[in-house]
Parts: sequence; structure tokens; C-alpha cells
Amino acid sequence: TLTEENFWSHIMGNINLQHTFQNGQVLSADLDYLTYNNSNPTWYTTTFFDESDNVIDAEEFRISKDTPIDMWVGSVNHSMKFGESVKVDSGIKGTFSELSNTVVFEEQFGSDWIVNPTYSSDGILTEDILAAFSTAAIVFNDKTSLNAGLRYENTKTNINSLSGEELVNRHYGDFFPTVQLARKMGENSQTTFSYGRRITRPTFNQMAPFVIFSDRYT
Repeated sequence: TLTEENFWSHIMGNINLQHTFQNGQVLSADLDYLTYNNSNPTWYTTTFFDESDNVIDAEEFRISKDTPIDMWVGSVNHSMKFGESVKVDSGIKGTFSELSNTVVFEEQFGSDWIVNPTYSSDGILTEDILAAFSTAAIVFNDKTSLNAGLRYENTKTNINSLSGEELVNRHYGDFFPTVQLARKMGENSQTTFSYGRRITRPTFNQMAPFVIFSDRYT
């Protein structure tokens, strides 16, 4: 038998400030704080029978998983227009995350629960992402428009065990351009050419390891 519970709690706060200048420029700032906590206890009971349905062996173990996550996100954005046909948006953003993940595997021997270090793990992840971007939207005429932008990101990721062992130390920066050219071909058709370079990061769940058993061998 398998019994699993998965508890999530979440709190979020936001502060937003925005100012519009007389010439139409807009300056805004955001600050977000997010905190999550995931508790995922699991209990396994395995009973073995012979061909006559007599109990020949039984084992019981349990796994606890606690994963608190804290995140600060701050950004400043600026928007302005040049005439009626050009709009430029620029901004900077910082995301600062910390995640700790503790998995404890325990086996029952008599009335005692013994920790098995083979399937237990702990780790602390800190990740800082700094980014700056600028995009321009240009309307050439009623039929042709262009959207182009460039984003730079600098990421620093560290994962350490609670004992201080360094597991991951990664630091990189890169540019991510995007461009889209659209041309109306008629009343009901449009041709678009686009190019973009993006980055996909693993989710926090993927970076917080867990143990799942199908049986004593799998």
C-alpha cells in the first residue's frame, strides 16, 4: 500500500509604483515577494506472500520531503513614444531565489525508525538572475510593422548540501534577441517573419529531488 500527501502553502506580496510624465513617458517599478512551502510525506507498506497466500515477509518505510522556497523579484520599466509610429520600452529586472530541499528516508525495524542515507538528501539552492531589455515597435505604414528587441541576462546558480559540499556552481550571461516583421497582404491575410532566441530553465520542482518506489527493487 502507498499513502502520499502533498501540502502546498503560498504567500505573495506586491508593491507597484507608476508615474506618467507630461510628454507621455511612463516609468513604473514593481517589487514582489513570494514564499512557498511544500511538504510531501509518503508511507509505504509492502507485504509478501507465498503461493498459498501465507505472509512470508513485510516491510514498511516512510519518506518525508520539505521544500520551502523564497523569492524576491524587482523591476523598473520605462516606456516612451517617438511620434505616432515608434514606441520604445526598456527595463531592468532582478530575481533572487532561495530553495532548500530535505528528503529523509526511514525504514522500520521493530518499533524503531532508522534513517537510510542512501535515499536521503538535502540541499540549498540560491539563484540570482539580473536582466536588462529594450524593445522597439515601429509602424512604417498601414501595412508594415516591425517589433525588435534585445535582452541580456546574467545568471548565477549555486547548490550546496547542508554539510557545505558544493554540488553546482554555475555563472553565465547571454543575449537574447527577437525580431518580428509583419506585412498585410490583403484584407484577410498577413505575412510574418520572426526570429527569437530564448532560454528555458528547470522548475523548482525539477531541482528538488524526491524518491519514489514501485517495489523493493525499483
